[in-house]
Amino acid sequence: MILNKDLFHDEHLSIHPGFPIGSVSIMKANLEKSLTSLARRGIVITLQRRLIVEFLHDNPGHWKAEDIFERLHERYGTLSRATVYKTLELLCNVGEITPIRAMRDVTHFDTNTSDHHHFLCRRCGALIDLDIQCPIKARCSVKGHCVEKALAIFEGVCAKCT
Repeated sequence: MILNKDLFHDEHLSIHPGFPIGSVSIMKANLEKSLTSLARRGIVITLQRRLIVEFLHDNPGHWKAEDIFERLHERYGTLSRATVYKTLELLCNVGEITPIRAMRDVTHFDTNTSDHHHFLCRRCGALIDLDIQCPIKARCSVKGHCVEKALAIFEGVCAKCT
């Protein structure tokens, strides 16, 4: 296993205040599980990759690469933009996150990898998870094509902007 144990000190874990103790231990366990899974696939867990994976675990949602870079670069000035982009691409390739291309030239990276749809607000740009049943996916095929995954993006005005 290619895992640098020296990088796994608690000083690198930033758990948000306000979480119940049980939630913190679950979050740490899930983070370590993800890192171990990546390492088992032969991916070297550098400090920079760990910081990005930790950030995504601590801040679930839909992130643009530039926003992740800015948030982490504030605290870790040596982190490069290229490292963030390459790590996000790597995490997409192994299924740890899902790329969502809701707007032209903008990719969001979704930490929720389960099958679900999205709502994009045309006013504020919010990208919101929608947990609704998809009748197409339930059919398993459309005009002879095998449906493996269904991702829809609904557009309109979100509840906050109405």
